[in-house]
Amino acid sequence: MWQVIGQQKHWLDSHPDADPALAVPLRVLKVAEEAGEAAAALIGVTGQNPRKGRSHTEDDLAAELCDVITAAAVALATVVPDPDRVLGEHIGRVYMRSIDAGAPRLAELGTGLDRAAWAASLPKVIVGASMLFFDETGKVLLVRQSYKQDKNWSFPGGGVEEGEFPAAGARREALEEVGLDVDPGTLLMVDWRPRDKERPPLIHYLYDGGTLNAEQIARIRLQEGEISDYGFFDLDGARDRLPVHAYGRLSHALEVRAGRLPVQDLEEGRRRV
Repeated sequence: MWQVIGQQKHWLDSHPDADPALAVPLRVLKVAEEAGEAAAALIGVTGQNPRKGRSHTEDDLAAELCDVITAAAVALATVVPDPDRVLGEHIGRVYMRSIDAGAPRLAELGTGLDRAAWAASLPKVIVGASMLFFDETGKVLLVRQSYKQDKNWSFPGGGVEEGEFPAAGARREALEEVGLDVDPGTLLMVDWRPRDKERPPLIHYLYDGGTLNAEQIARIRLQEGEISDYGFFDLDGARDRLPVHAYGRLSHALEVRAGRLPVQDLEEGRRRV
């Protein structure tokens, strides 16, 4: 849901006639407009307007109520950078207030979900996983991500999916992005990045993918629409292409791979102090 809401917000923000100063008031007023449409649909369902009679169906009313929710979600996403977290925490508080007022707990309704409020209040964290691949000269494989602009090179990898272990996510992402199906080796580092604008906090796992032979390199196939280029680079070449935090991951991971450091616990690509 929130991906679509984010897309709608971005679309509205990029409209040539959009005035950033009016974004919040206009989108809050849009909620009121949609609520009015829902009220009109309710009147149409019940036939309370003698001139129009039963002009709406219950499906029409449901659609108008969905429009109210959508407009409110867009407005919320305009007001706060993390609407999913804000809404989840608020629903948790609503739930707990209802319990205090005597409402039945979810567990008492037979769902076994009495911890819903607690779960909804937990911070949301994105999990990512990547693999380091090397050629026989020791250069590291980097891929250019077509959907990013500045410093758009990275290691093969991406987001870990629901119910997936980080190592399995790293393997799947490498297969999707460059066509290499390699079982992840040693975990080299774990890196924590705090919240950044609309992105929740991120924890990233980096695994050793090993040295690729000529046959494996020849099988590299880039994921269409995601990866536009790839190459093997030494440290200087990697430094020129990677964001600061990603280069920090690489430099520390190389030390771990060489046996000079234990698995690293990093914060934005830097050793935790």
